[in-house]
Amino acid sequence: MLMDSTLPPHEKPPKSQRASDSRDNGPGNGSASGSGNGSGNGPSERLGELRWIPLLAGAFALLVAVIATFGLTRSGSEGLDDRAALFSGLGGEFTLTGHTGERVSLSDFQGKVVVVYFGYSFCPDVCPVHLTLITAALDSMGRRANQVQPLFISVDPGRDTPEALNGYVGHFHESLIGLTGTEEEIGEVAGSFAVAHEIVEDPDLSGYLVNHTSAIYVINQDGQVVDLLSPDSTPAQLATQISRHF
Repeated sequence: MLMDSTLPPHEKPPKSQRASDSRDNGPGNGSASGSGNGSGNGPSERLGELRWIPLLAGAFALLVAVIATFGLTRSGSEGLDDRAALFSGLGGEFTLTGHTGERVSLSDFQGKVVVVYFGYSFCPDVCPVHLTLITAALDSMGRRANQVQPLFISVDPGRDTPEALNGYVGHFHESLIGLTGTEEEIGEVAGSFAVAHEIVEDPDLSGYLVNHTSAIYVINQDGQVVDLLSPDSTPAQLATQISRHF
């Protein structure tokens, strides 16, 4: 799935299915709605502040579909250099605010494989499903997961304050770090990863939803984007793909 979709407002978001996790109340901050915890600007005012480039989104969606499918059919290290070359223009160093309030940079994790997912904590369906997938993949890797740093970058900085993210990331893998920032900071980081996102007002809700590119980025130990994985993978497939970059 390339763009985040939403459930009808009356449906509840899925809960984490990890049987061993005692935090069984499920992810999220209640629902996809809400007036926000940020600057207080309404969705209409903030819509123009979020970067939304339709042509880039369409081209990137096609790239995601082809590369993600192709990647799941490869075995071993075959084609890794060629795949990494495809993503040479994506990513780069960034600094955002972590869910505990500290400033966090990509370079802080040099020497680890970094897994990046963009979303938002008020997401009613796709984001918690994909974060649960990443969690299950890392759980299946045992001690090897210590070599991986998962990051969740919010595309809804108005509502996703550090405090909001702090209550959200605890429902997933223990090493997951939630990142937020100013509208400008998030726009720059999202743009560097070719992540399209836009606010969508829903008359049936008191707040808004955010449509966004949905993909899992893998960054190698030198800070370079080297793979783009399908969020429709199984945990075993995802773990295998991540492990190829150790």
